[in-house]
Amino acid sequence: EEYESLFVGIGKPDVLLYGSHHLAGALNEKPLVALRTDLAELGLARDATIGETEDHVSFLFEVMRYLIAGDDVAVCNLERQRRFFRIHIQPWVAGSLCDAVQQHPRARLYAALAAFTRAFVQVGKYPPLGDRSIGAHRAGMLARVPDQKLYIADANAGTITFAMIESRAAMDNL
Repeated sequence: EEYESLFVGIGKPDVLLYGSHHLAGALNEKPLVALRTDLAELGLARDATIGETEDHVSFLFEVMRYLIAGDDVAVCNLERQRRFFRIHIQPWVAGSLCDAVQQHPRARLYAALAAFTRAFVQVGKYPPLGDRSIGAHRAGMLARVPDQKLYIADANAGTITFAMIESRAAMDNL
């Protein structure tokens, strides 16, 4: 019932789960075009029988799953994972999507999930994007990056945080 209230509704849903809406302010905009270009490079495309566009958050997470668990190392590798996440997920999921969900007056379970999502993503990022320790100074020195701000920006851009559930017991404990 909560899902229907937030994400389905009658007419336009209260919370839209599409990247184009969050990145460009409208559906089927330039972010979707860019996503389709990147998907074609990966050899992926939307099933024409499914009504959702490719920028739906569940579709994007499924692409990330494929990039992480796929067998073709030419396609499924860390650099492709980073790039896809940085361009198509990071700019809006833990920000404007989580904001919209948490601000909805009927959101209970999904408000908690949005808070968890935001906190989970922030753990792996340096300020101002996250809460990671500012041990970047030492890491920057070791990486021979003289300017800590450059190191932080590069580290934030190249960091992906994903939960990995490895057992049935872990699923049961969610």
